[in-house]
Amino acid sequence: MKKFLRFSLVLLATAVVLRGCIFRQVIVYQTVGQRNAYPLTNPDLKVYLSDNARLPEHCTATDIINRALTLTAERLHFTANNNPVDPNRLYETRTAHCVGYAAFFVTVCNYLFKENGMGDTWIAHQHIGKLYCFGVNVHPFFGTPFFRDHDFVIFQNRQTGEQIAVDPNMYDYLYIREISFR
Repeated sequence: MKKFLRFSLVLLATAVVLRGCIFRQVIVYQTVGQRNAYPLTNPDLKVYLSDNARLPEHCTATDIINRALTLTAERLHFTANNNPVDPNRLYETRTAHCVGYAAFFVTVCNYLFKENGMGDTWIAHQHIGKLYCFGVNVHPFFGTPFFRDHDFVIFQNRQTGEQIAVDPNMYDYLYIREISFR
């Protein structure tokens, strides 16, 4: 029994440490569309972003993405209820589903890229996607329209074409930063 318990604890600890790698191997996001970004119009949101915008002089796109993930997770809480998706309103309501999370995250990222001199190089786009678990689309297994798709964000380097995909919901719940996509 001790060996089984020890093995289980080691297995659990390994799964926790490697959760991002495991998630990226098991779950793949497929883009089926894209949403337009919202203009930043809320003065309180502008102040919030301005107060948190400056990063070290030689920061990378990953540094900005990480800061934006933290700011988004600090400001929003997930709900399955009907919510606005405009980041200017979400700043006040503080609750969002995946569409709102992605919209808020895109707004934060694009603001941070611009303020840190990377606005001409990097851009964030909100994507509508389907989730595949071991190659199987999981959305038909849910009978509610709420689960018909899932929004996430793709960052693109305009000069090199490099792309990075992030799901701010997965970061908020599981601290998984990057995701696999096609």
